[in-house]
Amino acid sequence: METRVETLSPVTRKLLIDLKPEEINEEYTSVINELKKRVKIPGFRKNKAPRHLVETRFRREIEQEIIRFVANDKYPAAAEGAEKELGKIIREEIVDFKLNPDHSVSAGFYVEILPEFDIKEMDNPTLTIPKQEKNLEETAAKVLADLQQQRAQLKPVEKEKAEKNDFVEIRLEGKDKEGKALINNEKLELELQADGYWAPLVPELVGMTVGEEKTFTTAYPDNERYGMLKGKTVSFVAELKQILEKTIPEIDDDFAKEMGKFDTLDALKEDIRQNLAEKYEQAEKSAKQRAVLDHLLSTYEFEAPPTLAHEEARKMTENYFSQMARYGIPMEKDEDKIKAIYEQSKGEAEQRVKESLLLARFAELYKVEVEESEIDNVLEKAAAGFGENATVQQVRKIFEEQGELDNIKGMVRNDKTFDLLVGKASFEEKDMSHEGHDQGHEGHDHKEKPVAISPSEPKEGTEE
Repeated sequence: METRVETLSPVTRKLLIDLKPEEINEEYTSVINELKKRVKIPGFRKNKAPRHLVETRFRREIEQEIIRFVANDKYPAAAEGAEKELGKIIREEIVDFKLNPDHSVSAGFYVEILPEFDIKEMDNPTLTIPKQEKNLEETAAKVLADLQQQRAQLKPVEKEKAEKNDFVEIRLEGKDKEGKALINNEKLELELQADGYWAPLVPELVGMTVGEEKTFTTAYPDNERYGMLKGKTVSFVAELKQILEKTIPEIDDDFAKEMGKFDTLDALKEDIRQNLAEKYEQAEKSAKQRAVLDHLLSTYEFEAPPTLAHEEARKMTENYFSQMARYGIPMEKDEDKIKAIYEQSKGEAEQRVKESLLLARFAELYKVEVEESEIDNVLEKAAAGFGENATVQQVRKIFEEQGELDNIKGMVRNDKTFDLLVGKASFEEKDMSHEGHDQGHEGHDHKEKPVAISPSEPKEGTEE
């Protein structure tokens, strides 16, 4: 067997394998003999057809079997022999194959590898992070007001005609120009205001009377916020079922008790402050992590392996549609839309892959190890979501069955690596409020944020 390696890019190779007839003949004969036992050829009994006839009629099947033989039996040894030229392989695929008349074989394997780059310890760089405005009391008051709005109830009122800013309950059907159903909601509650997902319908709904059914056409703006209705002209049928009034509860001890675990309003307020303080702390930690990653990305230049970048972009695309569904925004998941979101995700996906590779390399440099007790700490926190009596052992079994334990271990390793890297840098705060920077750096956090008491996500079938 002869092998040679062609470099296609810093992270892709082509491994070429040439096999002599004597390396193939035994397998080739075995394949022929198996075919003669299995197939029927007119004019011949099983296992009695001439070899040349079997070869002629079943050349494609024979070739497929030899391809499997080369991939399973010959490729591993070839890759091992070319290990120095290939590096650490993350994907391989046979792309070229030729079975010659003398039974010699030429095969080519596309190979993706992890990028090679030298790293060194951080030399205490001074990195800039966004300055946080920590107005604890003011923000706590806003959170409390948001909770008050969440606890508000909508009750029917004796009113015949809908006016702007009213809350209403309607039955709504919507179809596109081809008559395809887009919306079919028997009980949709919304506020007749000029903002939000249903805002384009508001001018048609204002002035309707209870019990009235109205047919109208609305051209939706070409804006992503409108999900599957973006840029479409939709024919609606709306029936105004009732007009509602929003009743806002008083903020007192009874209000605090309704939140589930508080006996007094002061206890609720203190919990909000604690959660906000944790959120500020996590935001600062995330900002430092982001600054470190940006520093490393600018220091080390390398390519992201295409397969890893593709898989990350695919996950981001799936997450996008899941997020839209959680926010109650209808999103048509057609092939064109999936492709568009995937293309938009590719740049960030490549960056995420590079960040993961950098963290992995620095984890190796600093010999970061993950103890079982550290994994158990994560599982203990996760157990709360599995019921009051769920144990760490039970949760561990669930995650093992789902194949998630390695992900948890990787998360813990990344967090420990971040702590080491952050400890080797200095940070200065800068007001970036006019520079378009996101203080929280959402989408780049590498650890789940503490959950602060805040407004819940909109439910499906309500306004955004």
